[in-house]
Amino acid sequence: MLAFGDDWFPNWADGVLERADALRDRADRHIGISVMGLHADPGEIEQCLKAGCRRVVHWIPSGNRSVVERGLERWEAAIAEVTGEG
Repeated sequence: MLAFGDDWFPNWADGVLERADALRDRADRHIGISVMGLHADPGEIEQCLKAGCRRVVHWIPSGNRSVVERGLERWEAAIAEVTGEG
C-alpha cells in the first residue's frame, strides 16, 4: 500500500486510528486517512478529526424518503454537535 497509495480508506473499527498512526510512521510521505462506516456519533467524528482524518463517511439507510431523511438528520446533528453549527 505504501508504495502505491496516497490515502488510506479503512472501515471504522476499534483500533483503526492507532493503525493509521502506525501507517503514517512507516510512510516516507504524507498519507491521508479517510474513514468509512462511522456511526452518527459525535464522539467518533471528533476522534477522527483529532487523528487528522481528511474525511469520514457514514452509510445512510436505504428505504423510503422518511427513513433516508431520519438517517441524514442524525448524521447532520452529529456533525453540528462537533462543529458547533446548527
